[in-house]
Formats: sequence, structure tokens, C-alpha cells
Amino acid sequence: MEIGSVILAAGNSKRMNSAIPKVIHPLLGKPLISYAITSAKAVATMPPVVVVGYERDKVMEVVHDEVHFAVQKEQLGTAHAVMMAEPYLAKKADMILITSADMPLISAEMLRTLVEVQAKNKGPLSLVSVHADEARGFGRLIRDEAGNAQAIVEEKVATEEQLKIHEYNAGIYCVKNDWLWDVLKKIKKSSVGEYFLTDLLALAVQNGENVSILTLANSEEAMGINNRIHLAEVEKVMRRRSMKNLCLLA
Repeated sequence: MEIGSVILAAGNSKRMNSAIPKVIHPLLGKPLISYAITSAKAVATMPPVVVVGYERDKVMEVVHDEVHFAVQKEQLGTAHAVMMAEPYLAKKADMILITSADMPLISAEMLRTLVEVQAKNKGPLSLVSVHADEARGFGRLIRDEAGNAQAIVEEKVATEEQLKIHEYNAGIYCVKNDWLWDVLKKIKKSSVGEYFLTDLLALAVQNGENVSILTLANSEEAMGINNRIHLAEVEKVMRRRSMKNLCLLA
């Protein structure tokens, strides 16, 4: 089975209040993006495609792993960003993993589990959800009365009622390659002028396709970084894990 990987790293990261692009901020001595690349390479069978945009030259300069770079010249949303990877992956893989460069706690083990979930799924899409007290900018996962996933509503367009939902889409996907590229072209621009990758779920459901959900038992793994506070929180988790591993080895 051929597994491709797309890592989203094109955002302008305004909330970091820094001249340095968020995805290359140092985290325990390494650029933030390097963690996402390491996890993806451990699971994918071909070099990851890193989608760059904002300050792309600076991002590309610090990445020394074997990757392909796809350029998103206009910031038109996550679905549009993934479309930039099509020339590198269309007809070349069975499944595509999609992750974000600002989520350094994602493990290769979790990505392997997601691939296994999708391999058993008769439908075209599997994704990761998490229950947490803090939204961290994640969209809300909408389920029907039977518990089946129906849609994802991005935080920036969610209603007050939807904002009360505490099951979040973690932004981690495994998608059938031969389904992805045509469906991306069917996503319509949102009210805020972006093409949301989260609309994949609704389009699959509308066509009667099954969507599988991998719900994380540990919400830490889905911790993303939107600002300096989040960066400090993730660094604290990583240091704690390192200390635990050292103690186990002692």
C-alpha cells in the first residue's frame, strides 16, 4: 500500500506576534515543522509534500529532510492548500495523510492507527477527533442522534450553540487518494472567503459515504500551537515526556 502525506505549513501565523514564521519557531532545539515531518516520514511510503506560503523561503531554508514543497501563493484556506499538493500525489498513492506543521505532538503510532482505521473503512475518509475543555481554534464535530459524524463547523463560522460542543476535529485526516482531488474541487468558498478542508466530511456524508472517526484517548497529542502560550504549553509536555523516558531508561 502506497501512503502519501501532506503537511500544511502555509499560514501567516499572526497570533504568534513574531517576525519568524510560526512553523520554524524553535522547540527544544528544533524547528517546529521538523516534528510533523518526522512523524509523517515514519508512516508514509513516499516523501511528504509540505505546503508553504507565508515566508516560504524562510521555511524552506530550515527544512533539511527529504520532502517536496508545494506553494500556496494565495491564502485561500486549508482545502485550497491541499490542492497545491495534487501534482506530487495524484495517482501515486492509495491513501493520503493530511496533518499540520504546528502540531508537534502527533506521533507516528497515532498516524499508523489512523491508516489502519481507513484501511478498514469502506468510505473515503477517516479523521481524528478529541474531547477537550479548550478549543484551541479547532472546528466542532457535529454528530447525528445515532452518533454518526455529519459535519465539521469551523470555529470562525460556528453558532453560539455549536461553540458549546466539546468534541473537536483535530485536523488530522486519512483520505482515499482517488477520491480526494475531485472532491476538493467541489468545496465552495465559505462566508469568510476560504475553502475549508473540513467540508470533506459533509460532502462524503451527502454522497452516502461512510466516515470513520478515531477519537484520541489523550487530548495532548492533538495540541496545536496558535500563539506563544500554546508553544510554552507544548514545550512543557515534551519536557515532561522526555523526563519520563529518561526515568524508564535509568
